[in-house]
Amino acid sequence: MEIWIELQKQLKLVGYVHGIPDFNGQSQVINGVSDLFMEVFDEYGKHTRLAVYVSSLPYNVVVEVEGVFEIAETIQGN
Repeated sequence: MEIWIELQKQLKLVGYVHGIPDFNGQSQVINGVSDLFMEVFDEYGKHTRLAVYVSSLPYNVVVEVEGVFEIAETIQGN
């Protein structure tokens, strides 16, 4: 038996951007991620987007991205 996962669509993209207090370009940073997802997933990549400023992220990373996707599972037997 094989289980296949098919992407139906991307629902939501949330980006957490580490920045200094005077930095206000969070949305521009996440626009790049949003554009990449649209390019990779084509019409399946349409989504809502949220960019959030944070004072720190784990392991000193600069950007963390969270995506919520709708998928369909197909089971194929032998």
